[in-house]
Amino acid sequence: MLDREMRQLFEEAEQTIQIEQEKRRESIAKLLQLADDKKENGCIDRKSVIINQIRYMDKSMLWVQLLAELLIAFIFLRFGSLEIPRYDMIAYTIIFSGMIGVLLPAAIQRSFATNIVELSETCYFNTKQMVVFQMTYSGISCLLLLLVGILFVGMKWQINFVEIGLYVLVPFVFSSCCCLGVLLTETGRRNMHTFVGVGLFLGVFYIVLVSLPYIYQASALLFWGIALIVGVCLFGIQLHILFRDIDKGEILCMN
Repeated sequence: MLDREMRQLFEEAEQTIQIEQEKRRESIAKLLQLADDKKENGCIDRKSVIINQIRYMDKSMLWVQLLAELLIAFIFLRFGSLEIPRYDMIAYTIIFSGMIGVLLPAAIQRSFATNIVELSETCYFNTKQMVVFQMTYSGISCLLLLLVGILFVGMKWQINFVEIGLYVLVPFVFSSCCCLGVLLTETGRRNMHTFVGVGLFLGVFYIVLVSLPYIYQASALLFWGIALIVGVCLFGIQLHILFRDIDKGEILCMN
């Protein structure tokens, strides 16, 4: 109760403080310049700094992602021992790949939600580098699971790899785009509940989607292919906007 009251007092006090955005950007630039000068002068043990930063960084979402991926992998292995019809398995694959797509942006959502993004800009790894690092290990983990899923489902249920690949990648990319779009808003970065709500909505959406029989027809594969290309392009644009806003300091100032 006391913690909540203290937090409310700090929030009320912050509303009365008018921060000059230009001076804030200048201060961050000076800190970065000082850090660069130390690097050039050999004052920083880079290897030690990198190891310690990775050691002490928040790994909670990494463990959550790994546990979720292991659970999904276990479920698919269990499905392999059951006599599940081909189209039912495709439906399950679409739903689970969409859920995996939520995990990719979730890796960086917690960093913004902790309200210490501005402080990270003064560290050895700046905010953009940390976001790239988090999304890289999260993306590699997700894509490895998806690749194994494509091979497993394709061989077990004798589905063309291109076909099952589209069924897997389109929901994954679509979910990633939706959740990354949430992170581009101030509310989405600050409030984990908004992010979770979008994830639940996507789950319901995929359940409704797989109930439509015509999405499994061969003629629909062209639209799945177009959807994948559009989704990848949109995801790239969203990443560009995210990194641009980080460079401009707009996301830092709002956190």
